Amino acid sequence: MTRALRGAVLGSLLLAAGGAWAGENVACRTVTTKELREITGVPLADGVPVGVDGDTSQCGWAHKAGGYQVTVYFKYAQGAYDQMKGLPGFAPVSGIGDRAMWSPVMHTFMAQKGDKAIAIKFNFVQGDQKTMGTKLVKLALGRM
Repeated sequence: MTRALRGAVLGSLLLAAGGAWAGENVACRTVTTKELREITGVPLADGVPVGVDGDTSQCGWAHKAGGYQVTVYFKYAQGAYDQMKGLPGFAPVSGIGDRAMWSPVMHTFMAQKGDKAIAIKFNFVQGDQKTMGTKLVKLALGRM
């Protein structure tokens, strides 16, 4: 599965998970550009809303040279996490939110806290993405 296809599948599953929240772009407020730069070491431009659909929002941070490098998906839906855990390579990670998981295949870290789910997708391969994802998800969950 190509990286672009994995990202499309991730976004589609989060958009299909359903829920009762008509929203704004919460994803852009879950982590700051400064935090992303410090944790990833990537020179990112400020995050921009990629989309809002019902109870799901997405925000993308692009490399200053172009192209999205980090995408945050935020969802109010109990089922979002359950839908994602069937995708390639996801394994549970303990001690984060109500439950969390990481997939090196999908380059995605996901966590759930109550009825809120957040997924952080890395579109680059350098560095320890699991550690980066852990730090970013913990920050985001603290703001939810």
